[in-house]
Amino acid sequence: MRATPTLVLVALLLLCAGSTAALATRGAPPVVKIAPAPPGAQTYRCTGSRFNLFGNSNGQAVQNGGKAPSFSTKGKTYCVVSLATYHWNGGNGQAPGSIGLTVVSGLGGAGQTLGPLAAVGSAGQGGTANVNWTADAGQPLVIDGTYACKDSDPRSWSQNTTSQGKGFCTVAVTNAVPVATPRPAKPTYACVGSQVTLFDNSNGGGVQNGGKPPTFNTYGTPGIGSYCLNSITTYHWNNGAGKAPGTIGLGPLTLAAVVNPVAPRKAVGSSGSGGAPNVNWTVDFGGATPTIISGIYTCKDSDPATWAQNQQTGGKGFCTVTATPAYVNNFTLPSGLHLPQGPPPPPATTTHAPAGRVRCFTGTLSTMLLNPIHVAPDQWGMLLLHCAIPKKDGFQGRLAPTTMFVIARGCAPFWTYPSASGGNPPPPVFLSYTGQPGAPCSTAFTTIPYKVIGPWRIDVQARDAVAQAPLRTGAYGVYIRYPGGDVQAQNTLNVP
Repeated sequence: MRATPTLVLVALLLLCAGSTAALATRGAPPVVKIAPAPPGAQTYRCTGSRFNLFGNSNGQAVQNGGKAPSFSTKGKTYCVVSLATYHWNGGNGQAPGSIGLTVVSGLGGAGQTLGPLAAVGSAGQGGTANVNWTADAGQPLVIDGTYACKDSDPRSWSQNTTSQGKGFCTVAVTNAVPVATPRPAKPTYACVGSQVTLFDNSNGGGVQNGGKPPTFNTYGTPGIGSYCLNSITTYHWNNGAGKAPGTIGLGPLTLAAVVNPVAPRKAVGSSGSGGAPNVNWTVDFGGATPTIISGIYTCKDSDPATWAQNQQTGGKGFCTVTATPAYVNNFTLPSGLHLPQGPPPPPATTTHAPAGRVRCFTGTLSTMLLNPIHVAPDQWGMLLLHCAIPKKDGFQGRLAPTTMFVIARGCAPFWTYPSASGGNPPPPVFLSYTGQPGAPCSTAFTTIPYKVIGPWRIDVQARDAVAQAPLRTGAYGVYIRYPGGDVQAQNTLNVP
């Protein structure tokens, strides 16, 4: 489940966690589940009776050393329910390992492995233990293409001439029926409170030309992750000659910044020390429609050759950013549920109180808030809903989760819920994902363990719930799936 800068519109889809007893019972009608997918990708419903899509076992004598058999779905889409392999191993069986599917071509990305899933052993002929390995897909895998069975112990994997040296493998599936994709959540923002200087690296030292873009973020105040941008000012002393104003904007460095873009605008010049003309360039972003910023940005100036910098700024161009805290005043979830918000509560925050006493967070509302934002692999953090949201609309009400999942930040713009501008998320922009290279973003979806603690709090674990392994080092977007769709936490889960 790793990322590469490739747009993949059809994802490897893991179904929501739930009971698999009906799926595992031969002949019983399976539990109907909805497979999650990124915006723009197809989602599926797994339905109908299970059947064996592929099976190459036979009753002839066997030897060890099976090679991976392959099969095709022949242009159809299925949900994998279980995988089974055979390990006679000279009548000794073999302690069960894992079984998966290698993607030869099609859904999931060529070269990737679906699973592997932990296998359970059962007795075979003469009561020999652990001859049959079976792995049930607690979260069935959606397949469409050509795949090869993958067994963790090929040395004891049974094969014979009838199977052409291929290890015995059985793939049980149900049909996968396309369904509609969840609509993105749409928040609108209001600007409340006093203007603050969000970033200012200017100083009174001597300056030179050739400034490089400085970086800043919107996360300096706990509980406030979004702001209404008021102004950006850059400095062009240019040896006292100033410079005719060009444009100023902000460049995105993270997911939240990508979905809250600030395109360059024409600046207005003003004089500086000694009346030098056009030394200060300023863009006023005020207006009826607020310009929302959230995340990590760089200041962008159209004329770096005259942009003032000095040793104190580390060669970064002088830039000042002013803004007003923003909060969601009308959050429409994919189900159509509206969560209108009144004026924000007092600025005090409870997000850093001892974990056992935290119930929800106060301060300016953006969306759901992570606390802490740095969680070691396999450790637990909290996802906190704003205290102003009624209990009936909280995590034990209409927002009750069916699945919690994370997506690497390098892929997340493709999956983003919500977008401050409303409508569909923007095209994918690939940033700084630190996971395994060479894998498509379509497989970046990772379900994580969670516990609903109360109406405003969910505890989440930095662990891959399917692979049963700690999350790898990286930055992740955190999402809650509820029956109406997916909603994203405001800030980033950082796994060191």
